[in-house]
Amino acid sequence: MTEDSTTEDQRGLYLYGLTAGTGRSGGVAEALRTVPGISGTPPILFELGGSGVIAEHHAGGEIPRTRRRMLAHTRVLEAALAVAPVLPMRFGLVAGSAEEVAALVAANSDRIDAQIARIDGYVELGLRVRFPREPALEALLADRPDLAAARDRLRGRGPEAHFDRIELGRQVAEALERRRTEAQHLLLSALAPLCADHVLRSPEEDVELLRAEILVDGESQPRLAADVERAARGTNFAPGAEPTVRLVGPVPPFHFVDLALGRPGAEAA
Repeated sequence: MTEDSTTEDQRGLYLYGLTAGTGRSGGVAEALRTVPGISGTPPILFELGGSGVIAEHHAGGEIPRTRRRMLAHTRVLEAALAVAPVLPMRFGLVAGSAEEVAALVAANSDRIDAQIARIDGYVELGLRVRFPREPALEALLADRPDLAAARDRLRGRGPEAHFDRIELGRQVAEALERRRTEAQHLLLSALAPLCADHVLRSPEEDVELLRAEILVDGESQPRLAADVERAARGTNFAPGAEPTVRLVGPVPPFHFVDLALGRPGAEAA
């Protein structure tokens, strides 16, 4: 079901995202029919300003930021993304009326079309790559015989070597971080042909080779994990050890959409 901006209903709209005009948006409206939104009822695909606007009527007032509502917001976007490219909007965005949204969308139609074209056929995934710690440390010490010798000298020593052990731990941590950074650069270079774009995240541990959000061709997703594993092994960060590769998603492409509609509180991510 779609609704046109000529409706006499002047209620506000809670906004989920934008897609191509309903004449080109494939099965988005159909995909939304059975997906409950933040109010518990399915959202609607409106034809506003030449684009498809995924929204639901909203009577006004604050929208509590609960886990249930935030998950509902995400599920709506994921359902739409399964059939068409969608510019996602952040949780909690409300417009005063359909006419207001139509005017903003029409004024930004070129930018909206460009953003949709950029993500069309692509998916956003979270990518996490890590190695087991022991093989990574063994590889480090094999590459740094000075650190291995310092470790051996401290074996069997008592409490008097406390500060020496702290210093050695610091040197090992710094050296491991340098190796991790070098390996990360190698991995990113190997993955460059597979990713249209990426956003790096800080690793959560010193053997996490890569934590990133990536934009990839949807057709390459089924073989991506195997390609990443092969590239990770090629970094020589922990020779002989198998990397753990985790892919999260597909998720709404918040990290690769940059579109403000011009009104505070009503913008795509």
